[in-house]
Amino acid sequence: IYLADRQYEKSYATFQDALLHIKSLPHVSDKTVKTRLYYNFARLLTRMNQHDESIAYCQKAIKWCLEQDQLYLLAELHYQLGYNLELQENFTEACANMKKSIFLFEMQKDDRFPSFIKKKLDSWIEEKKIEDDLTIVHLNR
Repeated sequence: IYLADRQYEKSYATFQDALLHIKSLPHVSDKTVKTRLYYNFARLLTRMNQHDESIAYCQKAIKWCLEQDQLYLLAELHYQLGYNLELQENFTEACANMKKSIFLFEMQKDDRFPSFIKKKLDSWIEEKKIEDDLTIVHLNR
């Protein structure tokens, strides 16, 4: 709620508390709780311009998803990671993560975001921020 209302400091404190609590639990039956927590905290950190920390939480969440054999939010996490890298002007790594997110969204038959991401990558090519490697960006147009 704090995040939606742009109350970032309160949201940050709430996420910190939640992270402490989830670490203290011996077992969490719903594996998506940790994924959602990491993902939403990473989104908050991005909004607070704490890109390195956001990247770290995206990477933790991606690692967690892979360890738990779950796809839940994996596409979104790769996008968020790529977005942070874009904000840091690391377009090569951003592109790699954006492409992973496109693949994961399409694999899950989720058509809400791939066209938006492909347009973003096309604009990077036009602006010479990345090379046109004729891969996933040009598929399914």
